[in-house]
Amino acid sequence: MAINFPNTPALNEILTVGTDTWIWSGTTWEVRPVSSPSFTNVTASGTITGNVTGNVTGNVTGNTVGTHTGAVTGNVTGNSSTATTLQTARSINGVSFNGSTNITVTAAAGTLSGAAINSSVTSSNLTSVGTLNSLAVTNDITANANVVINQTPQLPTHATNKRYTDSRAIAFSVALS
Repeated sequence: MAINFPNTPALNEILTVGTDTWIWSGTTWEVRPVSSPSFTNVTASGTITGNVTGNVTGNVTGNTVGTHTGAVTGNVTGNSSTATTLQTARSINGVSFNGSTNITVTAAAGTLSGAAINSSVTSSNLTSVGTLNSLAVTNDITANANVVINQTPQLPTHATNKRYTDSRAIAFSVALS
């Protein structure tokens, strides 16, 4: 059956002939079935390109590319079928990781970024914290070395809010006249 296409169709113009619908894309007429075809017991060889929707039952052999959704029942070959570890281990901050066990990644302070230490950190080997502009302390501070304060008190409360214990013995003498 010959199809009589219009000579100057408009973009997305539709022409229906029999059970087929044709749509003008601007450069070519493309056929669109009136209803989606249904196939049963299809055997294909070669390359299948396009979307496959619905259930696929039986053996599928070859490479697949794209997004796979849903359950896979049956045999899968390659590393994905038996993988309990990564096929090739990766290093995370110098620690080899293949996925078989948890790892502890230590990090030099110079490699860290951000401005806060996580509140779950309960101990640290920090030897310096840089310059503190202010420090709020809710409990006593214990120092196992000398504490040096390099600034004179500026406010009236600075001198009165000091509480410290000096465990050193101090000897002095007083001359009475």
